[in-house]
Amino acid sequence: MSRNNAKKRRKTGGRKLEFTIYAIGIIIVILIVSLMFNMVGCVCSKDDPEESSDASSVVSDVSSFDEESSMNDVSSTLESSADASSTVTSSQSSKFVRNTLSNGDYISYTKSGKDELNEWYLILVNKDNVLASKWTPNSLTKVADGERLDSRIITAYNDMLKAASKEGLNIYPISTYRTVDTQNRLFQNKVSRVKAANPSLTQEQAEKEAATAVARPRTSEHECGLAVDFIDVEERFANTKEGKWLKANCTDFGFVLRYEKGKESITNVIYEPWHFRFVGIKHAKRMEQLGMCLEEYVEYIANGGK
Repeated sequence: MSRNNAKKRRKTGGRKLEFTIYAIGIIIVILIVSLMFNMVGCVCSKDDPEESSDASSVVSDVSSFDEESSMNDVSSTLESSADASSTVTSSQSSKFVRNTLSNGDYISYTKSGKDELNEWYLILVNKDNVLASKWTPNSLTKVADGERLDSRIITAYNDMLKAASKEGLNIYPISTYRTVDTQNRLFQNKVSRVKAANPSLTQEQAEKEAATAVARPRTSEHECGLAVDFIDVEERFANTKEGKWLKANCTDFGFVLRYEKGKESITNVIYEPWHFRFVGIKHAKRMEQLGMCLEEYVEYIANGGK
């Protein structure tokens, strides 16, 4: 009996040793996996665009842009980000700390009523309101390679892109300030394509049609440095996450979607879900509330509206 007991004890001890070794092995594997996850987390946090203090670091470098092009180089990116079933409402940007002035806006207001229509942020530029031949833009600030905006709206612009990046969106400009020469080149290129597509049109007819998509020189907001086109100049942009976010949140930063669908007969410009214009938070919110485009809003103020 003593021999059998000894054998049993040896077998039991052997099993305990095997179990102990097995348990230690599992613990070591868990520790190694945990260490690997921690290392990956550190690397990701260093590359997180949220930590960037300069919004220009989250925009793509764009050296040139032709508004009338099809933008095939961004088609795949847009199609992958488009989600027609998703809705983007007023987002986490409401939690974003904006670098506004003490009045909660990005600009000071020293005038009101009709007098305010002479202020730079409410300037109306279209086919009926042509920039003077001697008009020059305010100082410009670089926002991406080859892209500049009026220095007075840079804080608002940077805040908007930073808020978007916090939600995992990479929103970047493809066209901002343009010189008169650049605008003229874009317009003439568009006229040439219109005539090529319909040779029966006269020069005047071709120019009129072209002007609904590309503004004539000195009639484009881009020449003021207050407007920016984002990512893609196709209607499909409206159905992307970026397009939806911009439309839902732009007024929080003083921007408006300048050429809305349904306003073509008033603006004389096609629907452009990619084109945003700065007017200041106060006016952007009011325009949104009234459902007005800039042409309607300027007339509204001129007639005593508040």
